[in-house]
Amino acid sequence: MTQASGLIEPYSESDLTDPILGPWTRGFPSGRGPMRRSQVGAQGWNVLAGDLPLPLAVVREAPLRNNLQWMQQFARSHGVGLAPHGKTSLSPQLFRRQIEAGAWGITVANAAQLQVAVASGVRRCLIANQVLTPPDLLAIAELLQASPGLRVLFLLDSVAQLLLIEQAAATWSGPVSATVFERADRTRHCWRPHRVSHRGRSAGIGAGCSSISGCASDGCGMLRRAGCTR
Repeated sequence: MTQASGLIEPYSESDLTDPILGPWTRGFPSGRGPMRRSQVGAQGWNVLAGDLPLPLAVVREAPLRNNLQWMQQFARSHGVGLAPHGKTSLSPQLFRRQIEAGAWGITVANAAQLQVAVASGVRRCLIANQVLTPPDLLAIAELLQASPGLRVLFLLDSVAQLLLIEQAAATWSGPVSATVFERADRTRHCWRPHRVSHRGRSAGIGAGCSSISGCASDGCGMLRRAGCTR
């Protein structure tokens, strides 16, 4: 990684997809030297033979594939876009499998995890949290400028938070736009969008809008595709 503008730049793809593993990695066998992830398969290690330290989480391919297909089918049948929460795994390989299965995007918990998702190739991300500190806001702005087609959503719960965003935006060097969703109907879990410029000024953008399911505000990562009106 390199450092620019006082912030750590996103991890490179090789750092994420083929990292160096060693004794500092949970589940790595004792007495073995560091190696790339891509070299592990050739070692012939067997969990049942005691080659790896316990406890150890094991992901089986067939159940994983079934879970990906089932969850995507469930979301599609209910008319929602699925944004699986990636904060636990932070696995680029799993992110890609979920996107390839049809997920709308990936949900993360903060701006740091957003950097991992973007470096993994994700282009639609939901931060299931409020973002209000200048470093986090600047990191998001820089990612948006450096990543064509990237869309980032996060939660806004007060005018005070919007003012903090406006203050941080005054220091940004380039144009960044976003959409703030104002809750318009509590019974229908419908939000009315407003366009926000890189200076933080907001203005209504029309009566028709896409609604976000209420569970998005709880961070479960389901985006309802149905429309709503004022």
